[in-house]
Amino acid sequence: MILSYPPFVISIPDYWSGDFSLNYDILKDASGCVDVAVRLRKNKGRFHYFTVACEGNLKSCLTLERLLTPYLKYDQSISFSQMKQRKTKVMQNLLEKLFGFIPPSEPNESLHHSNSAPGRFITRKRDQFHCEAPRFGFMSHRKE
Repeated sequence: MILSYPPFVISIPDYWSGDFSLNYDILKDASGCVDVAVRLRKNKGRFHYFTVACEGNLKSCLTLERLLTPYLKYDQSISFSQMKQRKTKVMQNLLEKLFGFIPPSEPNESLHHSNSAPGRFITRKRDQFHCEAPRFGFMSHRKE
């Protein structure tokens, strides 16, 4: 029986988010789902958050969620930031295994966008980091 599985959110390092959004169809073959849809939810720091929705039988939908979810054992002896670093590393390993992504040479640096245009400046009128694209291609947020 085909069911519509509840959507879940995953975080992808910013240097792989473009490749992920272009190649997410690999997930259908890897999980056995009938349909997989991915949508960028938000950009926050060095991570992009994607909402993943899928349709298929229960086993294939659970497989998809398992493929994209980093699981860690809780360790009280480490700090929150160390746990976050571990989670990031496990997620990178999942993506490398699933998509064949190549890790960046410097894991602490963002490759694609953060330093690509150092000559740009930010003013109150035009803040390049807080501009939102329209929710739909043919609609605008502005009232005219």
